[in-house]
Amino acid sequence: MRFLLCSARVRTIGVPHHHDCPPEEFKLICTIIKHNGDSTFLPSLRKLFWALRNGNGLLPPLFAPQSLHSLHLTPSYVDPAGIIGKSIRQFTPSIRSLSINIYYHLKLVDPKLQESVVDIALSLKNLESFMIRQSDSRDPSLVFTPFDIQRLGKSPTLTYIAVDIAPFQGAPAIIELPRIRKLECTGRITDMLTLLKKVKAPLLDLLDLPEVNVYAAAHLEDFMRDLSNMSLARTLQSLYLSIFQHWDGRLSVNLSTFLKPCINMSKLEKLYLHNSMWRNVLSNDEDIREIAQYLPNSLRYLSLPDFHYSPWPSFTLLRHFARHCPNLVELELRALCLDSRMWQLHYSEEINEDSRSHMGFLSWKGDHPLQILRTGDMLWRSLPDGMEQEDVEKTGAYLNALFPNLDLSRMREALGKGLPPECRSSGVGYYSVLNAVEAAREEQGRRAIG
Repeated sequence: MRFLLCSARVRTIGVPHHHDCPPEEFKLICTIIKHNGDSTFLPSLRKLFWALRNGNGLLPPLFAPQSLHSLHLTPSYVDPAGIIGKSIRQFTPSIRSLSINIYYHLKLVDPKLQESVVDIALSLKNLESFMIRQSDSRDPSLVFTPFDIQRLGKSPTLTYIAVDIAPFQGAPAIIELPRIRKLECTGRITDMLTLLKKVKAPLLDLLDLPEVNVYAAAHLEDFMRDLSNMSLARTLQSLYLSIFQHWDGRLSVNLSTFLKPCINMSKLEKLYLHNSMWRNVLSNDEDIREIAQYLPNSLRYLSLPDFHYSPWPSFTLLRHFARHCPNLVELELRALCLDSRMWQLHYSEEINEDSRSHMGFLSWKGDHPLQILRTGDMLWRSLPDGMEQEDVEKTGAYLNALFPNLDLSRMREALGKGLPPECRSSGVGYYSVLNAVEAAREEQGRRAIG
């Protein structure tokens, strides 16, 4: 009853995928719909999450109003009657975003369900976003071919596609996606390259490859080179790439070589790489320098994953990103950790604000715009062994000299979310480094006044 009193203001509602709709609630909703003369009791509903099971598949369209813009459907483990298609077909044409969430071991009776789903997507005249989410994209239940992608590209309103690509033999000579701005695909790396080479998408600015399955190291070595030479690379502003290997042993691909073609992506602003498959990279100063050099000047957000290597690189290697990435606003380097030996490894002179103008590695002009820096040890509860307070102060002064615009409040807030309450102290672990940055900034200000 309390729900009905406020139902006119409800904008989001859903049944979690791991729960059945209780019979009593199912009967209650049916009763309310019948009492309302088949009109909705949720006139302001904008987003609906619904698990299709136990005969409730045809229920949501009955109480979904014209205001509904976003529909998220999760089918049960078995779809014997094609409830997915039947349910979607009954929704109003006001839907702008359609997401079908597939979980483990779903058995689809209709082998051409993807064609039916494409038909449905094309019938929704206001659809802007079409997504298939699967819990195990390495063994997906619902997959699409390049011909399906080509058909989706004919939609006059669709701007975002997210699907799993099936292994395929043939494909259209050209896949026209004239209005697509965001494309998300998972599948084998060879299929991804074949597909992307044929895509013609003049407005594409975001490419998300959340799970690229690699079966041979040779396939990965040329991936970025081939991608950078594609026509879609000319407009690309955001690239998200996750690599998953499917053979024993770790990849031995050199990261600097892998990233070198990125310099041709002149409009790239966001680059996110996620995996732990590379080995023996970022092991020295030269590797980091090359990586920073190969990144385009347009880059504003960079995230590089953790790696397996020895020895760990030092914080002093950040100077290469300060020099070669002049527009970087956020930087995440999971491979970098605090190191008490950093001052002996690279230089002997202490960093301070007076040395900033004449030290070789701090010779650029102007203030670097970096605001957020994330490293691999940000969640450590204590500083590494051997790192004394003097080292912390040097690190703070060094970071302030490199990146005077670090947003310390945002970094502290992000750090606090990953630590238990007892560790959210200004003197614990990485907090002490941020405090040292702030102290160096204050001392710099006092000297400027004096």
